[in-house]
Amino acid sequence: MRIVSGRCRTALDFSAGYYSHRRTERATELAAGGLKESRMIICIFGVTYRDDIDWDLHKRISDDMAHAVAAMPGFISLKFYKADDGDQIGIVRFRTREDLKSWRDDIAHRGAWGHAPKLYHEFWVQNSETFDDYVWIDGVHHDKDQSDRFQMTRDEVLDVLSTGRS
Repeated sequence: MRIVSGRCRTALDFSAGYYSHRRTERATELAAGGLKESRMIICIFGVTYRDDIDWDLHKRISDDMAHAVAAMPGFISLKFYKADDGDQIGIVRFRTREDLKSWRDDIAHRGAWGHAPKLYHEFWVQNSETFDDYVWIDGVHHDKDQSDRFQMTRDEVLDVLSTGRS
């Protein structure tokens, strides 16, 4: 339970008014210097592989891209997920839009795009910016920048690729 402006709120209170109030409260705390505004850029991408994909080429390019992205300024993490129905997505986190743009424009990354028609039937991308960052710990709501939660080292990125686990 958390007291917000004299009212008790529980984790089950998802009223629009509460969240509107939280945004106003957060903006007031930010303006007063009580909170650090957290921003993180999240790039979500998905693939549909070609039936005739060259898996050796895919592995080489994936390894090269993992090395390259892990060395980029502002890189936070890279994870892969596969749903039971076979849908696959990757999530890359960066600190700023500029960091993501630097990755998009990276020469090695751009070079890998030339191989995409040999590997993927479809490759889609969605980029977004976090606007609210918080965590529930033991039932208590905390405004918290979670960039550190997702921060990965280069070795951790390579481990994700080699084991196929996120």
